[in-house]
Amino acid sequence: MSSALSAAEESGGPGGRDLRAVLSSLPRSLRPAVDGGPTDLREVSGDPGWRDRLVEAAARGARGILVSDPTPEAPGDHVEDSVSIPVVVHSKWTCSETARGAAPIFARLAETGARLDVRIVEGFTRPTETIVLEQLQLARALGRPIDELEILTSSQSSYTALGRSTTGPVSFRMTRTRAEAPSAGARIIALHASAELRVPAPENGRPGSVVVVDDDGERELPLQFEDPRRTSWRRLHSAVVHGNPTDDLRALEADLRTTRSTLETVTARSS
Repeated sequence: MSSALSAAEESGGPGGRDLRAVLSSLPRSLRPAVDGGPTDLREVSGDPGWRDRLVEAAARGARGILVSDPTPEAPGDHVEDSVSIPVVVHSKWTCSETARGAAPIFARLAETGARLDVRIVEGFTRPTETIVLEQLQLARALGRPIDELEILTSSQSSYTALGRSTTGPVSFRMTRTRAEAPSAGARIIALHASAELRVPAPENGRPGSVVVVDDDGERELPLQFEDPRRTSWRRLHSAVVHGNPTDDLRALEADLRTTRSTLETVTARSS
């Protein structure tokens, strides 16, 4: 029995040509859904209103859903309690193979209580709240889910923040510039080891890097580049076919709550 699942995006969704490229690169796992026929996997745009569209896609019979780059929005119903099918949340930094490959090492070093530094370089078009959310998602993926975030300094082109987690502190830095291409990175320095992650924007088509320094010296992990959207679709396929549970939606809602409470505090201080 073939495990190839039919896949489609919502009308006017984010994928377009990218989704067709993903499907053609995974012919044994995914196939285009037939118009009017059942759809196993559906991609939902993360534009405002994504919660309602997620619930609607599940009600229409999807076996798994990919939420692509969700944007922060006003609190809604706890959809994680009303959707029982696998949901994968796609974020361009967190879902890269580079970040996923670095996660076990960073998580191990995070257990020592060492400070984690997370940084993002961006242009001037994307909203600050979206960048805050993406940094929280990256910190969580590297073993430091944030319970509380405090913005320390803020301007039109940058901010610094301090996050508190049960496993240790996290410092955040965002810089807007036209001098560099968008990228994300993280660094953690423990007593006997350190690790540094660099992730270029997916549109650059370049692999990132993970450099580890420990008692054996300095080495760069061998990582294979894969478009983050392809990685997310493979993960969703595996979750549906093999019954692998996903906690993406619950983690996303937790990071959204932290994002909203942080920005509300900043707004209250400035008013």
